[in-house]
Amino acid sequence: MKNPRLRRDVQPIPVTVGQRRMLSFHDPLRIAREGIALDQGTVPLLRMLDGSHDLRDIQIELMRRNAGHIIPMDEIEAFIRALDDSLLLESDRFAALKCKTVDDFCACSDRAACLAGKSYEKDPERLAQSIVETQNSLPPLDEDIRPREISGILAPHIDTNVAWDVYVDTYRYLAGRRYDLVIILGINHNGSGGLWSISGKDYLTPLGRMEADREFVAGLKAGLPEGSLAENDFDHKAEHSIEFQTVFLRHFLGGVPKIVPILCGSIHEFIRSGKDPLKDGRFLAMKQGIHDLIAERGLKTLFVSGVDFSHIGPKFGHDHPAEVLLPKAAAYDEAIIRGLMEANPELIFEQAARTGDYYNVCGLPSMLLFSWLMGPCTPKLLHCKVYDEKATQSAVTYASMIFTR
Repeated sequence: MKNPRLRRDVQPIPVTVGQRRMLSFHDPLRIAREGIALDQGTVPLLRMLDGSHDLRDIQIELMRRNAGHIIPMDEIEAFIRALDDSLLLESDRFAALKCKTVDDFCACSDRAACLAGKSYEKDPERLAQSIVETQNSLPPLDEDIRPREISGILAPHIDTNVAWDVYVDTYRYLAGRRYDLVIILGINHNGSGGLWSISGKDYLTPLGRMEADREFVAGLKAGLPEGSLAENDFDHKAEHSIEFQTVFLRHFLGGVPKIVPILCGSIHEFIRSGKDPLKDGRFLAMKQGIHDLIAERGLKTLFVSGVDFSHIGPKFGHDHPAEVLLPKAAAYDEAIIRGLMEANPELIFEQAARTGDYYNVCGLPSMLLFSWLMGPCTPKLLHCKVYDEKATQSAVTYASMIFTR
């Protein structure tokens, strides 16, 4: 391989193995070989795998960094081959496998639960038991919410291992309620184009199937202008922001309501340009299309937004540790929560545009559409928490809310 390039979609993650600082890799496509860990000392080499350096360039740079010590070319070639064998490089081999993976997924009518057994129990009985045990440990339900009609839920999409009690405490308010349709607005962490990726696949959970409303999905797609949609729904394959919601929806609502799974893509084009997304034809058509289809079919609908808030610290590109940034990030989160509570998507976007999304809120497009679709409601903030990842001096904030009418 003349000019090797590390896959741009894989995320290096610092880990500690014994006493050694290592790098593992998160592959959103889940096709790279698992269990790979490289010494932190390989970081300079990995940074040169950008497609613009050949192996001789790499050898010279490594010699410069190692006080003139020359690493033999055959060792560098062996390292590059090992990365390619692990499917971490953008090579012909990787491209062929990716193409097959995309084709196989798009041809399937089901979306498998890819995080079952990792982020939550894969065994149905143990999963249900875990939810029930957590539910029984929580304080009584809020009496202000119980008699009211719940029309919207804002829940985290942070790993369920981190926020299990928050998920259960939020979704338990749905027990015994009935809906015809649940529209789930997740976040497309690995967007391949388009503002939206809408899937007509049934989401499978260990607790059973959440059936997609394919008629609704087809009608919605048909009414969206060019440039609205991703080429296909492949981004749903390994995306967790909707998967986590379906687990709890299936437990508390059963298999009665159908779902419309929508991954919301980046709005950085609007932040950079200063243009208002709420005046963009793609946003307007999405909002109007959803409202029209619900009205035409008389569907009792629940809206769900699976989002997290600020991502701060070195892991997310900041020069300062999370503890330094947290006070301002918390104030920023409060302003966004206020926009959600006031059904004011303009205020939410204003905060993001003002800071250039400095705090990396992983939920802005979903929050904007959710708030816009919901309109005026009675909001209740249930949780507002911080996940402190001390190993990386970084943190993620997350919250949950219930909206009633």
